[in-house]
Amino acid sequence: MGSFVRHPQYETSAQGTVAQKIFIQDQTTDIIDLYFHQELNTSTLSAPSVVDARTFDLTAGHGAVVGNFLEISEDVHVSQFEILNVVTNTITVDCPIDHAFTTSAAVRVSNINMAVDGSVTPVVFQIDPIPTQEWDIVRVILVINDGTAMDFTTFGGIPALTNGCCIRYKNSVRENIFNWKSNGDFINRSFDYAILQNTGQNQRSFVSRCTFAGTSKRGVAARLEGSKGDELQVIIQDDLTDLTSVRIIAQGHEVQS
Repeated sequence: MGSFVRHPQYETSAQGTVAQKIFIQDQTTDIIDLYFHQELNTSTLSAPSVVDARTFDLTAGHGAVVGNFLEISEDVHVSQFEILNVVTNTITVDCPIDHAFTTSAAVRVSNINMAVDGSVTPVVFQIDPIPTQEWDIVRVILVINDGTAMDFTTFGGIPALTNGCCIRYKNSVRENIFNWKSNGDFINRSFDYAILQNTGQNQRSFVSRCTFAGTSKRGVAARLEGSKGDELQVIIQDDLTDLTSVRIIAQGHEVQS
C-alpha cells in the first residue's frame, strides 16, 4: 500500500490521486420514524393541541375509529399516533402530544396495516412530507406477523405472491426500487433479517431491515421534498388478508440546510 502525503485539507496518495479530507458527522435535525400509511381521510384540528395532553379535537367528518392512526404535520414537525378512543370529535391517542399543533396543521386518518386485499385494485401505502418539509429516508424496516410457519419461500406464512409488493419513489415520474413476492426476495434486497418463532399468541414474525444510505449499503438516502410532491410508496398487489399484520417503518431525518 502506498503512503499518503498529508495536508491540512487534502491527502495525496502515492499514485497521485488527491482527496479532500471528510469528517462524518450526524445530522442534528428532527428524526423521521414513520409507518407507511394508507390514507383513509383528511381532517383539521378544531382547536390547537396541548403539549403532553393525549387528546386531539378534530372537526366533524373525520371518520376516525379505534385502531386507525393520526398523522399530524406542521412546519418541520410530523407525528403519528394510534387512536385508542373516539368520542364524537375528541380523539384519545396512545402517547403524549409532542408539539403545539395549530388549526392549520395537516391531519390524516390512516391505516398502517398492509394486510389488505390489493389483488383487484392495488392499495397504496405511502410516506410523504408536506410542502414545508424535506426528508432523507435512510432505511425501511419490515415486520410481518402470522400464525403459520414461514421460510424463505413464503410471504410471511402464506404462499409466495403472484404480483408482489412494489416499493417505489413517486413525484412527476415513477421509479421502482424493487418488488418482492417472498421473504427470500426481501432478504435478497436487504440481507439483514430474522424469522422468529412463537412471538406470542401463537404468532411468528418475519423481520427485515433494508438500508439505503451508508458507504457499505447503496450509498444514497431517499430524499423526499414536500414542495415537489415526493412520495415513497409501497404498492400491495395481492391478497394479504390471511396475514395478521404487515407493517413497514421508514427511518431518517429532516434535511439539514
